[in-house]
Parts: sequence; structure tokens; C-alpha cells
Amino acid sequence: MGREGLNVTTVVFANHDYAVLKREFSYLGVGSPGPRAADMFEIGRPDLDWTLLEKGMGVKGTRVSSLDAFGMGLRAGLESEGPMLTDVSV
Repeated sequence: MGREGLNVTTVVFANHDYAVLKREFSYLGVGSPGPRAADMFEIGRPDLDWTLLEKGMGVKGTRVSSLDAFGMGLRAGLESEGPMLTDVSV
């Protein structure tokens, strides 16, 4: 997006969790994961800073923590003429 200057708006709902891995593990039918396996299902230590990552890739962006701020961030992205990312902390 950044290199090509694409008019793309991306929204990241940063829940700090690999939910798909938890779901796939549950399909194995082997019970609850142990502490080491459960630790791999979490994203953190440190938490990803999406706003710094996007800046490093030449993409404008913002981090929001309220519904009103999300609306403004999404609108800004949709009205921009280039790539934009909105990081929604959930």
C-alpha cells in the first residue's frame, strides 16, 4: 500500500490474541492447552505498535480507543487519497 501509494483504508482490531490458533487447537480434542501452549496464543510482550509499523512502511495512520474516534479515523481513511491504517484497540 505504502510503496504503491494505493488508496486503501485498513482497520486493525488489535485484540492481542491469536483467536484462530485457539479455535484450531480446540479442534484437536485434547483438552485445554498447557501454560506454554496457551502463551503462544497471546500476542504481546511487547504489544505490536501498529502505528509505528505503518509509519515505517510509509502509511499514515492513527490509533483510536473510542467509537467516535473510530468513526473519525475511518472517515479520514476513506476520504484520503492514499493508504491509511486505523488501529482499534479492543
